[in-house]
Amino acid sequence: MGEEFIGQLSYHHRALKLVSIILLIFAIVPGMPTLPFITLAAITFGISYISAKQQDELGGGMDAEETNAPDAGTLDTPEEVQALLPLDQLELEVGYGLIPLVDEEQNGNLLSRIRSIRRQFALDMGVVIPSLHLRDNLQLKPGEYRVVVKGNPVAQAELLIDHFLAMDPGDAKHRIEGVETVEPAFNLPAVWIPEAQKEEAMLAGYTVVDPSTVIATHLTEVFRRNLKEFLGRQETQELLDNLAKRAPKAVESLVPAVLSVGGVQKVLQSLVEENVSIRDLLTIVETLADYATATQDPGQLTEYVRAKNGPHHRKTLHGRRRRVTDYHAESSNRRNPESGNASGRARWFSCSRTGHSTTDHSGGQQINRRCHGCRRTAHSSGQSADPESICPAFDPIHPDPASHIAG
Repeated sequence: MGEEFIGQLSYHHRALKLVSIILLIFAIVPGMPTLPFITLAAITFGISYISAKQQDELGGGMDAEETNAPDAGTLDTPEEVQALLPLDQLELEVGYGLIPLVDEEQNGNLLSRIRSIRRQFALDMGVVIPSLHLRDNLQLKPGEYRVVVKGNPVAQAELLIDHFLAMDPGDAKHRIEGVETVEPAFNLPAVWIPEAQKEEAMLAGYTVVDPSTVIATHLTEVFRRNLKEFLGRQETQELLDNLAKRAPKAVESLVPAVLSVGGVQKVLQSLVEENVSIRDLLTIVETLADYATATQDPGQLTEYVRAKNGPHHRKTLHGRRRRVTDYHAESSNRRNPESGNASGRARWFSCSRTGHSTTDHSGGQQINRRCHGCRRTAHSSGQSADPESICPAFDPIHPDPASHIAG
């Protein structure tokens, strides 16, 4: 109550100045106690002066805020808001517990792995993976991460910090106890084990990897599944511009005279969706220039390019398997050790027509079975069900998947 009274009393400094003048007049009136009135007048004037000074300071701050308010409002102009519209093509959001994996100052090696993955995709598939925007997200759990493509989450998983992922390839000597989980890239059953059990698990036959390897492998598969998303019209135009520096006439004969950039984009997207490398873009452009005058159908043009690029297609499938990480290759090799050819392992085969791949566990007895691409072609065209008449013999592209370990 007293503080409120003093606050209200000192708020009107002009009234206090008037009171101090009145008290000073009373001090000079004959017969009035001079000293007490002068003292009260001085105190009242001092309070009014201090109150006026404080209100001036507060008023100056308010004026400054009002002055700055229009400037702050300019941030909401259409030009400034439009700067917020572009989306990052590729993002990796991590919980705070995974920050040491991406911080090179803390000996984190994930960023260097990602750079290697992007280079490998450029060499093998001819697609430039966009730069990965890394950010920490406090809404995620400490060991959780999320991959976002063009603003849409496409993959998410949670790791156990300071643990290793152990996977039984199928012939482990004994079971290792740990926190059961699923490997995120290929949905393989696995367990999280502490570092103290790492040696025991490896001796038991388990494949043991660190969290960085788990994330890198998951990212590789996410990139592979979303290569089509990284080939927009702008990216296609950049690829053509780069090719035009080496072979300008080839590009001029195709775009825009015969086929639009959008048409080229659809063909390239179809190829990478089927894991066909587009690195030999010159051959693709020349093929499109030859056949685009007869048809503009992206599906037909893709078939022409695939036929022209067949040998490189099979090489790409071979390279693709070599890029699979160690633990996936090993688990694939030994998941069914009793089946396979004479060496006790399944053999990989690639259709010489479409490039689709399959495995043969029959020792070579089922090599001529149709792949999925040939089966779809036969079904749509009503051709014979004879596998050999529809799907040529599968070419063995690697006799032993055990050597498909990533280099």
